[in-house]
Amino acid sequence: MNSRPLKYVFVFVSFLGVFASVVLVRRNQLLVAEIDSLRERNSKLTERTKGLLETQERLRKGASNAGDSIALQTRTVTETESGSLVSAAGKAKIDALRAAIAAMPAQSIPELSLLTEQDWLKIATDADLSGEIGIRKAISYARSTAKGKLAPLLTTSLKDYLAEHNGILPNDPTQLASYFSPPLEAGVLERYQMLVTGKASDTVSPDGRFNWIIKETTEVDPEYDSILQVSAVGHGLATSDATTRAIEKARAAWNAAHPSERSTDLSQLLPYAATPAEAQLIQGWKDFRAGLGK
Repeated sequence: MNSRPLKYVFVFVSFLGVFASVVLVRRNQLLVAEIDSLRERNSKLTERTKGLLETQERLRKGASNAGDSIALQTRTVTETESGSLVSAAGKAKIDALRAAIAAMPAQSIPELSLLTEQDWLKIATDADLSGEIGIRKAISYARSTAKGKLAPLLTTSLKDYLAEHNGILPNDPTQLASYFSPPLEAGVLERYQMLVTGKASDTVSPDGRFNWIIKETTEVDPEYDSILQVSAVGHGLATSDATTRAIEKARAAWNAAHPSERSTDLSQLLPYAATPAEAQLIQGWKDFRAGLGK
C-alpha cells in the first residue's frame, strides 16, 4: 500500500490545525484590543458624563443664584421706587407746610433750622393743612419738635459752661453760643432768658429737685404752644403762661363744683373755662398732649 497520499493528508491537516490556531490567536488579539478600546472609550465617556453633570450642577446653581439676585434686585427696585413715591408725596406736603409758614412769618422760629427732612416729613405727613386750625397745629408741632431738638443741646452747653466757670451760671443764654457745635442759627438763644444767675448749686431745692434755669420767653401761639425750660440736669416742655393761668382758673372752678372729687382729664375742665378764649387754650394744650401720646 502506498503511504505517500496519507502523508500528504497528514501534512495538510496539520497545516490546517496550525492555521486555525494562528487565526484564533489573531482573533483573540483583535478581541482583546477591541475590548481595551471599548474600556478606554467607556472611561472617556464616564469622565465626560461626570464633567457634563458637574457643568449642569454649576449652571443650575448659577441660575438659582441669578434668580435670587434678580429677585433681590426686583425687591430693592420696588422698595426704592415705593420710597421715591412716598418721598415725592411727602415732599409735596413738606413744601405745602413750608409755604404755610412762609405765609405766616410770625409763626416761624429760628429753631426750625434744626429739623431734618425726616422731621419735616413726619410733621407734614401728620398735618391737616385744609384749614387755619390745622395749619396752626402743624406749625406748633414743628416748633415743639424743633425745641425738642434744641433742648438736649442747650442742657449740654450749659453743663460745659458751668464746668469752665466753676459752677457760675451765665448772665444771658447768648453766652452759651460758643459751646454749640455746629453753631446755632442766629437768633435762637435770643429767644431764651435766664431765670436765675449766680451759683448753679443754688438752683437745687431743699428736697433735691433741680429748678429751671433757662426758659423760652416768646409764646408764638399760646393756644397750641409749649414752653421749653432747661435745668442743670435736664429739660422739659410746659404750658405757656396764658395756658397755665387758664387751666388753673378752670381747675379751681371745677374743684369748687366737685369738692370731693379730683379732675383727671383736661376735658373735664373745658366747661369751667372763664372765657371761650381760655377754653381754646385748654383745648389746645389737651390736643398737644394727645399728639405726644400723653
